[in-house]
Amino acid sequence: MKVVIEKPAEGRVIVSGIIAVNPNNTDFGSIMLSQTNFALNVGGFMNQEKRVTFISGRVDDLKNYVEQYKLTVGCDYSERTGIPHRLVVTESTTPYFEGQSPKVNPKTNEALHTADGELIYRRVSLVAENAENAVDSLIAHVPTAIAVEAEAKKNVMSDIQ
Repeated sequence: MKVVIEKPAEGRVIVSGIIAVNPNNTDFGSIMLSQTNFALNVGGFMNQEKRVTFISGRVDDLKNYVEQYKLTVGCDYSERTGIPHRLVVTESTTPYFEGQSPKVNPKTNEALHTADGELIYRRVSLVAENAENAVDSLIAHVPTAIAVEAEAKKNVMSDIQ
């Protein structure tokens, strides 16, 4: 699967054609990468998913990196760097960073929960294909009503103890 360099968002200061400068600290910036994955669910229905992550760092270091690997919008990142990569999804019941919003159902905008009522947090990382952590680590979620019920039971049990 191809990892592609994306065009930075409109309204950002752009350096070297692909580096979006951080508006809060112009010494830092990021390069956006994407990958389109296809997955079959248990019932055999195929879904398409676009994953996105960023390479962040000092703008000067990113400029040198872009120049060294001749990175441009639309190019295959793995091909340019000479190392096959993929974007890997990792999920957890604790946030990966302060202020992170939980994973949501894109149709209802409701937060997704585990069967125990815990919120689910998601991170997408750039990983070499042959690395041990080059596989998705997903947490099963349940309909909101079941999660609410599980949370209520947990609260009752903690009140009893």
